Amino acid sequence: MALINSVLGRIRGKIGDVVFTQNKGRQIAKLYQPNVANPRTGQQQANRSRFVALLALGKLLRVVLPLGFKEYSGSLSWLNRFMSTNSSNGLLSWDEPTSSWLPAYQNLVISEGSLYPTTIEVDTLVAADLTIKWNVEIFANQAPDDELVIIAFVAGQTAMSIRQVIRSVGEATLSFDTAPANGQVISVCGFFITSDGRIVSNSYAFNHTVVV
Repeated sequence: MALINSVLGRIRGKIGDVVFTQNKGRQIAKLYQPNVANPRTGQQQANRSRFVALLALGKLLRVVLPLGFKEYSGSLSWLNRFMSTNSSNGLLSWDEPTSSWLPAYQNLVISEGSLYPTTIEVDTLVAADLTIKWNVEIFANQAPDDELVIIAFVAGQTAMSIRQVIRSVGEATLSFDTAPANGQVISVCGFFITSDGRIVSNSYAFNHTVVV
């Protein structure tokens, strides 16, 4: 697609392999692509289903993402920023037996920011309660009232703590509906955000194998 200035004035329609349109007063030219709206090849269908899977995950995280991508959203919405960031980082992989895209949550990115990040680690799992901890040392650019946004996934369950704990506390507990079983993998990711909600830290993610 290209923006063009036409000596002929405003042009609409198709000339050869080029389609001319108008959008917000701008003249746009793009190559004609037949059947794009209804892709038929296997690769096109796979790409469409991948987009749908990523979109569904973004909607699942809609409580978190507007906070995580606020600082760098620019002209993109939080959902578009999430999808752009996670489209090529290995988050989704094709599972042939189930013919579906499966998420690798350890690659999930739910924020982008300049606030100094702090590594979060799993401390204990007691029944359905997962306690995570982080270093409470306060550096020059780490305020004690920075708030935590944390999310964990395991076997179809999701647990969140959204701005309910501040950095100086040093730990937070997430509660699942049912206790994870021995050997299951819990994926955890999160970030800190200033109390006024303006600046966030870069997100990180990791897997923790349940040992009961």
